[in-house]
Amino acid sequence: MTAWKAWEVFPDITASFHALLTKPASVSSELHKLEWFMAVVYDRTMDLKSVNDVHRLLFPKRARIIEHVPPAADALEERSLLEFQDGRPSTSDSDSIGLPDPENIGVKKFKCDECGKLFALKDTLTKHLLIHSGVKNFKCDECGKLFAQKKVLTQHLLIHSGVKKFKCDACGKLFARNSDLTKHLLIHSGVKNFKCDECGKLFAHKRGLLSHILVHSGVKKFKCDECGKLFGRNSDLTKHLLIHSGVKNFKCDECGKLFAQKDGLTQHLLIHSGVKKFKCDECGKLFARNSDLTRHRMKNFKCDDCGKRFARNSDLTKHLLIHSGVKNFKCDECGKRFTLKENLTTHLLIHSGVKNFKCDECGKRFTLKENLTKHLLIHSGVKKFKCDECGKLFARNSDLTRHLSIHSEVKNFKCDECGEQFGLRSSLTTHLLNHCAGKSF
Repeated sequence: MTAWKAWEVFPDITASFHALLTKPASVSSELHKLEWFMAVVYDRTMDLKSVNDVHRLLFPKRARIIEHVPPAADALEERSLLEFQDGRPSTSDSDSIGLPDPENIGVKKFKCDECGKLFALKDTLTKHLLIHSGVKNFKCDECGKLFAQKKVLTQHLLIHSGVKKFKCDACGKLFARNSDLTKHLLIHSGVKNFKCDECGKLFAHKRGLLSHILVHSGVKKFKCDECGKLFGRNSDLTKHLLIHSGVKNFKCDECGKLFAQKDGLTQHLLIHSGVKKFKCDECGKLFARNSDLTRHRMKNFKCDDCGKRFARNSDLTKHLLIHSGVKNFKCDECGKRFTLKENLTTHLLIHSGVKNFKCDECGKRFTLKENLTKHLLIHSGVKKFKCDECGKLFARNSDLTRHLSIHSEVKNFKCDECGEQFGLRSSLTTHLLNHCAGKSF
């Protein structure tokens, strides 16, 4: 069956294809003819069934099903049709009719002066220019989004169909469009060719960079109706709204804490890693997250009672409970009371008897990692906390604070044996040993 039998199905497209069939084999191979023809039919119908129907008419001996249009054909984009003369294709020059010369199928020589993009067909360039015109006559009835070209709208509608048949072999994520999968694969490639001139951050996609640049612009036009917080990107606002929803689907396997956002969990996990690579230049304190260091530096919230400053208002609010004197959280083991529930939780570890944190220098064990960290300062030999009264140096600020009670007239620890009073409980304990030593049992 010849190509002319397909005239009844797509007469104008088949006529164009026939023009290629009449070319010498050395000029246009059968593969190129097939790819060209499939692209023309697909662009006309957006239907692979039509491609297969015509393919069977033209190549009856090739009993195979075409499942997708080859990239080479796809690259030719939308094809123009040959003019007709007496029921046959015109032999006018290919440039004048918008078709590429069969000898140069796939060559892109038509350039857009606006963006520099190249096209194989003059006709396709003309359609492309609609994008720069700003005219968008094709509207999506589902979401109202406008498009300059009908074929782009057709592709967009796949998103609303809910069908996602394109799967990423690397992570299993599904996509409605093959083009979206292709873009997604760049993430796994590790190639990031788009760099932010402001901060140097790299991106795999140009749109990712463009979205990121909004952060540096300082413009925040997306407002949360719940709390009034402003965002530079609508995507950030959408993520933020999850916080107000109360839904927390992301759980930390280490401590059980729940998060509304996956990136919130990801950032939280850095705390459990034990790695603290962000250092404060002022005090030397280390942080696991850059965001924590940033908040530490800011400290815009001040306590009017003691002058202590905080990076977050929520931290100041908790701190103010200390000055209130209210201690609603009681330890059932020893009766000690706490202002904050989290302090009681930490305290209960002491009664557990479990001491998993060991000092490699002296072998002393601790219930809490933070206590081991503070203890290690003693072995460091560094003593940067000085007593203004006597000049004595200390490795830890807490040690200096306790020492200052010696110089204070306040002595709250009294010996029941002799009535002598002490500024420190440890001093009273040492003193009591002297009384014990003078007694015989």
